[in-house]
Amino acid sequence: MRWVRCRWATGDSEVKRILDAAFRRAREILEGDLQTLHLMAEALLERETLDRDEVALIAEGKDLPPLAPAAPKSPPSVELKGTTEGKAEAPGKGILGTPPAEPAGA
Repeated sequence: MRWVRCRWATGDSEVKRILDAAFRRAREILEGDLQTLHLMAEALLERETLDRDEVALIAEGKDLPPLAPAAPKSPPSVELKGTTEGKAEAPGKGILGTPPAEPAGA
């Protein structure tokens, strides 16, 4: 059992070493080109997402193409059942039909 604990400790320390090295490398990359990092952050705030081509343009120092205008959001059209040319049926007969009778003692 002691050997197993030793192997786990060795595995844990190897994983920690790999993660620490990856973290240092990522930090070096980000700190090495802060201007590009800030440009990407601004683009993300403006657009919310960036695709691969947009990231490449920013990394190359090029401008992103303008955003396409957003389509106006309109509520979905709903056709009311039981209407005639926009006029609703008489009260008590609407979409849900006639309401049920009230229970006794209400």
